[in-house]
Amino acid sequence: MTKPKDKSFVLNGQPEPDYVQIRALVAKKTNVDLRAIKAAAPHIAAIADVPQDRQKAFCFELEAVLNEAHRRAIRRKWVQSLSSAKREALEEIEAAINALRRAFGRLGKGEARLVFNIELGLTYQRLDPGDHIGDLLSSLNARNVLEPPVTTRALRALAMASSVLVNKNPNRRKGKGSVQDYNLQRFVEALWRCANEHGGALTANCKNNAGSGAMFKALERLRPLFDTLVCGQGFIKSVLPAQTIASVVRATRERARREAAREQTRREDAGRPGT
Repeated sequence: MTKPKDKSFVLNGQPEPDYVQIRALVAKKTNVDLRAIKAAAPHIAAIADVPQDRQKAFCFELEAVLNEAHRRAIRRKWVQSLSSAKREALEEIEAAINALRRAFGRLGKGEARLVFNIELGLTYQRLDPGDHIGDLLSSLNARNVLEPPVTTRALRALAMASSVLVNKNPNRRKGKGSVQDYNLQRFVEALWRCANEHGGALTANCKNNAGSGAMFKALERLRPLFDTLVCGQGFIKSVLPAQTIASVVRATRERARREAAREQTRREDAGRPGT
């Protein structure tokens, strides 16, 4: 007996059972949604206090950020429309990939990594050429012996892709638990970076679980926008995880400072005679 569709997935007040209908609605409303996103950008520029001469560039980049967030919302709605067995399979994939990443990292860069990489490389060389994946090394030599055929970049991509679909942070400690709404976290980080790169500021503070600052104002301003987009309902919840958002902004700000410091050091080293 076929299990009935999960009716918890509701779009515009009506159950939408599969991705075919989602795609049809997206195609139908694409132009309307793009216009709505474009219209919202100047309001966020004002909230972030972006300098007038940089607002055009900011709005252009912000539209890309909003469109990517919308695409993530669509994918999440699609996942929610799947049967419980399919959703469980995605959860298992995400958990397995992250367990593999952590185990691979624990090998370190010494003898254990060397032995593993040599065996893995030789095994891949023995595979039929038709079975090779894109990042297979053409041959083993002294230079690349520590580079595994299945690179950490490929593992990271797998982890990130599966994490987006199940809405879990791929960098959570020991793979346990999930920070509140990973897709929203990624969105908050992208918003902060967009404003920062164009001279604006989206601050976020939290006291007694109450959020304050320009980031919260921007999210409040964007909530009704997402609620009008296909599959966007609920992407920005009515009750925001204030502590999580403040932590994401703080962590992103610190990463940006470190990145700027490294870039400054690189430029100084490049400018020294003899380098």
